[in-house]
Parts: sequence; structure tokens; C-alpha cells
Amino acid sequence: MTQLQLIEMVQQIYPNYGETQIRIMLNAALQEIVEETEILSGTDTVTMVSGQRYYLFSAFAGISDSREVLSVTRVDIANEPIKRFIGEISETDIT
Repeated sequence: MTQLQLIEMVQQIYPNYGETQIRIMLNAALQEIVEETEILSGTDTVTMVSGQRYYLFSAFAGISDSREVLSVTRVDIANEPIKRFIGEISETDIT
């Protein structure tokens, strides 16, 4: 089904809605579906730097904003999965 067909279906029920408003609502619904179903996923490799404690998502290919990352499901170091950290990361380094 094309977007135009969806717009025509919506306008049959809500004739006062314009095309632009319906497109905005359809795009918002599509984004919500993608987020809830986790339909898009990806992997990437980052070169570890000695002494570096934090890595920004912008270091990963194709990610320009950390808001693009919904969740991190697994992190491997040397092809071994590491345990998940649950809690707060301290801003001060005590090592």
C-alpha cells in the first residue's frame, strides 16, 4: 500500500485533515513501530584506546546522534561478551 493510498483512506474518515498533517502522523506512527518492534538493528566495531573510559556513539559508523541509539544489547571485547553494567557511571575517575 502506498502512502497516497493511506492518505486517501484517512481522508475518507477525516475529510478535514490535509495531506501534510496526515503525512506527519503516518511518519510518527512508522517511527513508533520501528522503535517498539526494534525492527532496525546494527553492529559496529570501535578501536579501543588505552586509558579511554567513555566512547561516544558518534564513534560508530552511520550514527550522527546518540538519540538514534535506542538500546545497546551486547558489547564484546576480544570476541568475548562482557557483563552488562547496571547502575550509574561516576563522572569522576577514581582509578
